[in-house]
Amino acid sequence: MTHRSLHLKLPATAPYAGGYDLESFVGTHVRVLAPKLQLFWFSRYGSPGSREIKFRFAIEDYETVRSEIEVIEKAFAHGSEGCGIYDYVSDLGGGRFVAPDRKSAHQTQRALLVYEFLTAGARLFIDCLVQDGSGWKHEEEKVSFYNRITPLETFHHLFCNMTDVPTWASVLHYVHQDGRYMVVSDLESREIIKADPSIVLVGLHRIRH
Repeated sequence: MTHRSLHLKLPATAPYAGGYDLESFVGTHVRVLAPKLQLFWFSRYGSPGSREIKFRFAIEDYETVRSEIEVIEKAFAHGSEGCGIYDYVSDLGGGRFVAPDRKSAHQTQRALLVYEFLTAGARLFIDCLVQDGSGWKHEEEKVSFYNRITPLETFHHLFCNMTDVPTWASVLHYVHQDGRYMVVSDLESREIIKADPSIVLVGLHRIRH
């Protein structure tokens, strides 16, 4: 099995300039490859207009997709991690994915389970894509009462309902800037405060699903 990772920078031009930058990348480049891949997932970093994405995948016979992957690699500037072999065990079996006292015995097993979980999510993500001009976006579903924009909200809800995993909302106060308050995820709030310690965490609330 070949495991590879692509770290790419998306241009600030259509169809990547709007809010559906990763969606447009996946709809254009990953959707056609997905049936050939055994495992795959993707993630977004940065912000609209300055987006970086990572696309990781596993395939039995890399030669069947090599030319398509090389077209993608040549079409975009590369991020700091570049494009090459993906060590999924150290990534998806790293410290944030498994308890310290189980890591030595369960790292490989946990990494594969996480990879399979992310693949299922990526396939649902693709199945929910619809074309939007030259790009792609999530399909809309607003009439069932359960979603405000897309069925992906229900998938997220069911995972949280099943696991009862803590989901935290952080309230930030930009005291020394314009005095505004902002509600973000706990993880994002840590990154924001790390970059600017003058921003104050004034509330941390658990969201019930």
